[in-house]
Amino acid sequence: MDKPTGAKLRALAALAVVALASGACGDRLVEPLVNNVYRGKNGPDRQTVKSYAEFHKSLLIIDLHADSLLWNRSLLFHSKAGHVDLPRLVAGNVAVQVFAVATKTPSATNAPVGARLPHHNPKKQRKCRRADTLNPTGLLNAVQFRPFPTWSDLEERALNQARRLRRLAKQSKLDFKAGRATAYLKVIETFKDLESVLRKRRAGIKVVGALLAVEGVHWIPKDATTAQVKAAVGRLYTAGFRMVAPTHRFQNSLGASSEGCDQVAGLTSLGVEFLRAAEAGNMIVDLAHGSDKTIKDGALPRTGPAVFSHTGIRDWCAIGKDRCSIERNPSNAAIQAVVGTGGVVGVGYWPDAVGRHWDNIVGAFAHLHGILSRPAFKKKMQRLKGKGVYDPFDHIALGSDFDGTVRVPVDTSRLIELIAALATYKGGDSGLKFSKTAIRKIAGLNACRVLASRLPRGSPQKAKELCTP
Repeated sequence: MDKPTGAKLRALAALAVVALASGACGDRLVEPLVNNVYRGKNGPDRQTVKSYAEFHKSLLIIDLHADSLLWNRSLLFHSKAGHVDLPRLVAGNVAVQVFAVATKTPSATNAPVGARLPHHNPKKQRKCRRADTLNPTGLLNAVQFRPFPTWSDLEERALNQARRLRRLAKQSKLDFKAGRATAYLKVIETFKDLESVLRKRRAGIKVVGALLAVEGVHWIPKDATTAQVKAAVGRLYTAGFRMVAPTHRFQNSLGASSEGCDQVAGLTSLGVEFLRAAEAGNMIVDLAHGSDKTIKDGALPRTGPAVFSHTGIRDWCAIGKDRCSIERNPSNAAIQAVVGTGGVVGVGYWPDAVGRHWDNIVGAFAHLHGILSRPAFKKKMQRLKGKGVYDPFDHIALGSDFDGTVRVPVDTSRLIELIAALATYKGGDSGLKFSKTAIRKIAGLNACRVLASRLPRGSPQKAKELCTP
């Protein structure tokens, strides 16, 4: 989940009061303001998009991050609101959607005395996010009349969203068996679940895998014991979570955030214990919102690949891309640290991540390839993987941040436009071209490899066998 503007936050608060007073459904009032689609400039024309229809159908597509569970609308029916629902996932040929659970997103406020903000833009007022400021996510739970415990209990808020996904998946399967629906959702918890989804899709059955992720584990207290940390990880695992981000948009007991008020700090000792316990349970480590040091601390050492589920690139934003956030996005070194684990970088399509419009979006993918192709890093990866084995395209993925209070040029039903934009990219200064092989990797094969190698009962060898075109 990413950044609503100050104006949108004020509108959200005002609408919350109206919704609570009137008994109206908060998501119907609020979501159209914060999850919408803009008309992106310089994209592929209609005829070009149409020419890639067969190629698009042949792709395995995995999106590593959507915040759709935050909203009350049913994900089983097509909606005009937001970016993701089951019919639109089917239309976009998405095989697996990672559904992230956000529980707390404090508003940005003036930075307190002593705040450490190394990437602050001197032309802007110093702002950061603290745990004790307004939390629109909590407010949204009340507006949408979620169960009362979710209004104040962050862990219960996460578990409630996990239960909701299970109910949706169960209902979709019943509708599919009864002939009331042409597709269904299946929650992925193990390698066998992932394998089942992909095999059924290859047999022509319209099933979409749904994997649960948590975006920030804020309810572990600072004085927690090792046993309490392991117990918290165990509850997440039992609820079905298989991807975990220790931090979100502010500092917590596990570590520092890229947008918090101490952006120099890293993982705490509790954070190290948390990630060890998560990996022991075959959960995938997501470092998308960490400070640079949190990312480096979290990436090394790892027993398996870590990921950025959804991100932009600070170096790309620094060039001056429109509305691209330097503070939100990781450094080149942090990106390389995650890729060094064998992981992937899920590139987003919203303005704070990469800027507005298609030239910036596709340019960010190309820029990331350049960062992963730098000679020193390339030599390092070749030492790890073997000369001739390392390919920067093996570590780029899709991380839309759909439904995360963002504006994007397409919803999930129109992902073919992104595929066409990558395929027709003119190379920029580097002359880079996205071959069909590279696009297959970016669209889903890379993410599939990480999931299949890390999920319970998975392995790198199984991933190699399953994640093929």
